[in-house]
Amino acid sequence: MLLGPRVGWGPLLAVMPAAWLIGVALSVYVAGRRHDAVVWLCLPEQLVVVEGVWWRQTIAVPLEAVQHVDVDEGPLARALGVATLAVYTGTGGGADVVLAGLSHGDAEALRGFLIAAAPHG
Repeated sequence: MLLGPRVGWGPLLAVMPAAWLIGVALSVYVAGRRHDAVVWLCLPEQLVVVEGVWWRQTIAVPLEAVQHVDVDEGPLARALGVATLAVYTGTGGGADVVLAGLSHGDAEALRGFLIAAAPHG
């Protein structure tokens, strides 16, 4: 059987660091774009969240459907002064809205507003 010249690992190993750097740079860029692509608006009757880099998704949660709201901060998030707010409506599938990267003050203020606006029964 006739085979061409044997190519070693040299060319592949030479390209791998550049490919790794491109992958890291692309990940950082996409993560930044995703963070910038989340907009939330609290209206008198609903919380509206629009998110997406390439595909837009709009979520509207009626305030009367809100059952509970969590503010979560891990050690790194606490050191950076950011928090994640999760809104639950009781649909059973976990949080209906998750807003990550909010300042701690904004997360607590939004949580207070949502709890005060939700009907208590």
